[in-house]
Amino acid sequence: MTEIFNFTPTKKSKNFTVNIRLNKNFSRTEKEFFELLLFNFDLTSAYISLDSKDLMKILNLDTDAKLQDFLLKITDKKVIYSITEEDTVVYSGSFSPVASYFQKKEKIYILTAEELKMFLTEENIFSHFNFKKFIFMEKNLSLILYNHLNNILPGATLSVTIAELKELFELDDSYTRTYDFEKHILKKVVKNINKYTDLEVKYEKSPHTGSVINFNFKSTYRENIFEKTREIMDTIKSKIINYENVYNLIINYLEKRGHSYVHNNISYINSLKDIRNFDAYLRKALLYDLYSSSLKNVKSESKFISFFEKYHVYKNSVTLQNDLYKYINSILYITSSLEELYSFEVINEIKNLEDGSFFNYKNDDFEIFVEFSQHKSSSIQLLIREDLI
Repeated sequence: MTEIFNFTPTKKSKNFTVNIRLNKNFSRTEKEFFELLLFNFDLTSAYISLDSKDLMKILNLDTDAKLQDFLLKITDKKVIYSITEEDTVVYSGSFSPVASYFQKKEKIYILTAEELKMFLTEENIFSHFNFKKFIFMEKNLSLILYNHLNNILPGATLSVTIAELKELFELDDSYTRTYDFEKHILKKVVKNINKYTDLEVKYEKSPHTGSVINFNFKSTYRENIFEKTREIMDTIKSKIINYENVYNLIINYLEKRGHSYVHNNISYINSLKDIRNFDAYLRKALLYDLYSSSLKNVKSESKFISFFEKYHVYKNSVTLQNDLYKYINSILYITSSLEELYSFEVINEIKNLEDGSFFNYKNDDFEIFVEFSQHKSSSIQLLIREDLI
């Protein structure tokens, strides 16, 4: 049956426009679940198998009844799409990403739509028109900018006025203040492109006039993927059991999720003690994104509350470190244990953070997370014990 979706591109198809909407918006948890499915397909299998306890932990659900309710709601979600040429509809349809599910003891078996699987194969309308790249995007405007920048490749820069951007987005009469346009539209659009596509995009406002946006971008598709795999393998080779299997696993996730995702999860499990089967735990960490889950779990602990968060683009990790310690200096009155951050080891580790890497430190009074990104916003998150504030 899938042959009906076969597609051979022509000169005419370059003018086609893709439109996607959902019958019900994805919640953040549902979006994370669909990402989990999409990035962990085995095209040779009819289903995806997940451990129910692990899934409940990832989705932050505390009972099996809540998991059942979540899965029932998921099966109601539909993707509705059309591909048009000017005002003429060339293709249209809809599908439910999750066709059905089956639970057997501790295992959940998810049967997905054939359309979702075709995102990952070639020569069909879903793969050709990059459904995978934007189905989870929060804004269709992200797709508009992505296509615009992608058409410029192999060029790597674009200077455009805010008025031209608003025209491209069909927002001519909206967001009269540049600040509002940047906060509510531009930052979110760029964040979506960096997260879901093979383009790495950063922008800055012209120092001469705030009405001009300068974009720098590049395709990261398979960028030095084998070199990066070998670098990662060097950090864990003393712990792994089956070198070939782990090597192929890392290549697979570098292609699907990118270097930052893989690096963060490996750094996370490297920080854990007493892992008996490193290979199995690594597979689990990459499947469920245990690094991100660890951040959520810390935030949800009742004795700690979020005290400070900052997201900013830093030129290098030294600049980030200087900015962080200016703030720490101003809050040392809260607890003397913050002085532990002034040890040589801690300062040196933050100062030497590489692109896509993170630092975590925790004691009884506070926990701090620092993630450094060279071309995107880095993040600083500080949690303080509730009774100290």
